[in-house]
Amino acid sequence: MAQTSISNGDQGSVVRTALNSMFAELYAYATTVASAIANATSKATPVAADSIGLIDSEASSVLKNLTLANLKLWLFQYRNVVTLTTGRALTSADFGKSIRVNSGSTQTLTMPSVGTANDGAWFKMTQIGAGSVVLARADSDTIGNSTDTSVTCSSRYEPYIIEYIHASTKWTIQTAGDWDTT
Repeated sequence: MAQTSISNGDQGSVVRTALNSMFAELYAYATTVASAIANATSKATPVAADSIGLIDSEASSVLKNLTLANLKLWLFQYRNVVTLTTGRALTSADFGKSIRVNSGSTQTLTMPSVGTANDGAWFKMTQIGAGSVVLARADSDTIGNSTDTSVTCSSRYEPYIIEYIHASTKWTIQTAGDWDTT
């Protein structure tokens, strides 16, 4: 976009003409960009290295490149956190959430009944109170490597990532913390 300087004379007319010209250039550019986006090849499954354009409001609104990996990290900070002081049955509405159990006594979280549509569903559980947390199965799915009905998570402040794998009808547990079958 060309910059226009104003000299003596009819300044109002010069400013209007310059602004009209700048807006016409801007509109033509926006139309070109919109057309390029609309006509671009679609990508059904983006990967972390893919990127999108971003106008950086903290850097004079310059155009920046944002990778999907960085977008995911930024969005993760806004995940839902649920703090419980008593045990309860978990539901599919808890998938993708961080569940914190804050109790001085043992609390039981009953896993939701799941099926094929829930393959890959997960939640994170962290025990922040002095008590332990029992993960109990709702039906015949297994939890961890156990065929028992529940596992007890006993490591305070250690995150437990619990994910459902439908092919084996199993809830897997990923943690550095301790857990025992019961």
